[in-house]
Amino acid sequence: MTVEEYLHGMDNALLLIDTAKIVHIIELMIKARGEGATVYTFGNGGSGSTASHFAGDLAKACNMRAFCLNDSVPLVTAWSNDADYKVVFERQ
Repeated sequence: MTVEEYLHGMDNALLLIDTAKIVHIIELMIKARGEGATVYTFGNGGSGSTASHFAGDLAKACNMRAFCLNDSVPLVTAWSNDADYKVVFERQ
């Protein structure tokens, strides 16, 4: 894949984003911050790293209560070992 093909693909992907949904999510996040609610993030693999980074950004830059469920490695591995990996986020 060439750089041009990659960038063309990115352009096409960006056009598919429903901006109304993004605005709605932003509104929910602003409401959560105003109410002092906690935002929970989680992910698997690379998405777990993104979720962790996002929670940190929310806490630092947006002064929000945010917690990433996959940051507790002992808890994630305990639930996956003792119950099932399918419940590691649900049980938290």
